Amino acid sequence: MVLAISQAALVYAFDIDNGKVTINDYIGNEVNVRCTSIEVPHALMGRKREIYPVIAIGKTDSRFPWHAVNQIIIPEGVKYILPYAFEYMDGLISVELPDSLESIGEGAFKDCSRLKKLVIPETIKSIGTNAFHDSIEIEYR
Repeated sequence: MVLAISQAALVYAFDIDNGKVTINDYIGNEVNVRCTSIEVPHALMGRKREIYPVIAIGKTDSRFPWHAVNQIIIPEGVKYILPYAFEYMDGLISVELPDSLESIGEGAFKDCSRLKKLVIPETIKSIGTNAFHDSIEIEYR
């Protein structure tokens, strides 16, 4: 696992596999200011200063106060939201999904009780079991 600081000074933990990045955690920011909106970076820099594209977002296990986050913007290029990636983010109201998205894993937005509507791109190929909270409205574009 590698730690990286994005251009917005947000700190992420991620894995690199075959030159592509899976973000495993958002740890916070350099000044420990609580963020209410997170824009996932489209690429991160590795240890040797190589730039790697972000293609997946995995399950977060940090002690970061996720209840404070109400918006997540996922950039073009991300293809996979892995199982339980945003589970229990009870403050989450808005998620912007890219047209490049192909898969939403099992329980990805489970127990995100304030997330009421999600617009799914037509590029989606699979949606895992119980990917969303029961009361969410799904719209396809």
